[in-house]
Amino acid sequence: MTIQFARIALKQVEVAKKMKVKKIVMGECGHAHKGLIVIADRILVDEMNFPRESFLPILEDADPS
Repeated sequence: MTIQFARIALKQVEVAKKMKVKKIVMGECGHAHKGLIVIADRILVDEMNFPRESFLPILEDADPS
């Protein structure tokens, strides 16, 4: 399964670069987080090290209280 997570992370970064996005934001399901944060940190180096973040900090910043 780790190999599949790595393939998905590489594909996500490839598409993000083509779309010229600044950051990949993901939902907080366990599989997305593990694949794009934990495993991707080990394989995305140099120009492939694309900003990735959970949506939770963004949601917290949007809270008006």
